[in-house]
Amino acid sequence: METTKVSIFARAAWLQAGNGTAPVISGSADSFCSPDRSLIVVAESDAPLGGKDGRSIAAQLAGLYANTGTKAFAEVRGAFRCVIWDGRRGDLIAATDPVGLLPVYYRPATGGFAVSSSLRTLAADSFPWSNNGRAPDAGRAGISPHAVMLYLQYGAVPTPWTIYEGVHRLPPGHFLSVHGGRVTLQSYWDLSYREDRSVLPRVLEKRLREEVERSVRSSLAGARDGRRVGCFLSGGTDSSTILGYAARVLGEPVHAFSIGFDEPGYDELSYARIASRRFGADHHEMIVTPENVVDGLDRVVDAYEEPFGNASAIPTYHCAVLARAHGVDLLLAGDGGDELFGGNERYAADHVFRRWHRIPAWLRRGVIEPALNAAPAAGVVDKGRRYVRRANIPHPDRFFSYNFVSALGARNIFDESFLARAHPDSLLEEARAHYARAEAESEINRLLYLDVKMALTDNDLRKVGGMCEAARVGVRFPYLDPALMSFSGTIPADLKVRGTEKRVLFKRAFRDFLPEEIIRKKKHGFGLPVGRWLNTKPVLRDLLHDTLQSRSARDRGIYRDGFVEEMLQGLDADGSAWYGDNLWSMLVLEKWMMKRPGQKAERAADIHAREAVSP
Repeated sequence: METTKVSIFARAAWLQAGNGTAPVISGSADSFCSPDRSLIVVAESDAPLGGKDGRSIAAQLAGLYANTGTKAFAEVRGAFRCVIWDGRRGDLIAATDPVGLLPVYYRPATGGFAVSSSLRTLAADSFPWSNNGRAPDAGRAGISPHAVMLYLQYGAVPTPWTIYEGVHRLPPGHFLSVHGGRVTLQSYWDLSYREDRSVLPRVLEKRLREEVERSVRSSLAGARDGRRVGCFLSGGTDSSTILGYAARVLGEPVHAFSIGFDEPGYDELSYARIASRRFGADHHEMIVTPENVVDGLDRVVDAYEEPFGNASAIPTYHCAVLARAHGVDLLLAGDGGDELFGGNERYAADHVFRRWHRIPAWLRRGVIEPALNAAPAAGVVDKGRRYVRRANIPHPDRFFSYNFVSALGARNIFDESFLARAHPDSLLEEARAHYARAEAESEINRLLYLDVKMALTDNDLRKVGGMCEAARVGVRFPYLDPALMSFSGTIPADLKVRGTEKRVLFKRAFRDFLPEEIIRKKKHGFGLPVGRWLNTKPVLRDLLHDTLQSRSARDRGIYRDGFVEEMLQGLDADGSAWYGDNLWSMLVLEKWMMKRPGQKAERAADIHAREAVSP
């Protein structure tokens, strides 16, 4: 494209080859246009840049960009996304915040390039251009079998993919630029791990407390200007800490919202009550029932622009609705603490696997493994074989060896025609790339980085952000302030996870702040007892069987013959969370496919094939 024309709209931008006039702006997005129309900025943010001159986010970002170019993106605090037209350089630039809270999607099209905040917009037959602009000749984007496979593996489609063929998500902390027909992606911020062992642990504890308080204070900016603030409260260390500092910063009782289940082993309301009493919160509770799950499923499916299989989205939605019903319009969430400070159980479990490799190789391979393989099948022998098998899988593959497709094998799940287009050999490509990219010396920090990218930004933040948007409540994540995240990277790995002890430094730092019961408790969160309920609650069991065994589901050609029945039988046999979580993902996928206009019974592989041969 030697010459370019760009039209920037509230939810999309289109860069087109050809001789054009000045760019056109329409829609209600926050926008800025220089007098000579050589610089146009369309931006969205949940927080100001920090200036008090009354300028909009777009105007502030335009000023930063004019002075520092793309370095401006690192100066923005909070969630943001933007599109910039730099007419002097002929560049179209789009950026998203360091953790991708406000996503940006992009798609090449015949004669140009499109970028949007709406995935549905880029996947549609035509884009909503105004001012008599021509829509790009792109056609409806087809469903990607590769993305379907990735979705079933992870419960969400990982960045940079989307469920649609040819439409991509901009990675967090990145910007893209289009110049002369060439598209480039570049990182402007990333989490690195430069462990500083010269600092005493007690100094790190003090610094951590200061950083958390500063970040909560920043997240509450503007809260005294008419916004009613509340906190998600699961009763865990992260949400309880955020609640405590919110109360300290505001100097008044804070609304706290918790979800419980009438199911042993899943309900944490007792811990949430302990935290609310400690910090004098105005505490609100709701018990989520199987009927609530059925009622909320369609809302969850509708809220996301592609399949999203995290079952805890349901209780998160009800918690956000509860907050809205009590007049709260801004919630603080504790997501991110586990991934920054080493709180997930699988970090400790991985330590157990690493112990296997401390045994001399000649003893492992020459004696123990042959003996296990030769021994008759029995409970302890089978458990030993499974342990050795997983311990011998290298990272990062071992981290995901329990996931759906890795555990069963793609050929045991998918129809042959579908599998031919799904590229199963690249199942772990994104995970391996993140693992290799981590600027970390220790294994635990490489795993934390992997979880920041795939468990946090690709899953948990989409869950909370999407459900809060559906409930019309704003949300901020104090742990995800870039300064706090960067500080976490300096903490030595053994002060995060030491053997099977998790969150070593964090628990020491807040032992006098949090109730002892919460410091000692095991992690649950808002996890839904999905396996148990899908197996034992008729309203959910019937929904699962009727949906997955429907004619339309069978006609899609995703799974091999008999696979769905085998999964349902597996659920009947043990009702485990593994079967429940994966069947839930399959249920959500089918529900989403049914809602896709004009595709109620179309084979996913055929959708892809048609797209691939379209002119």
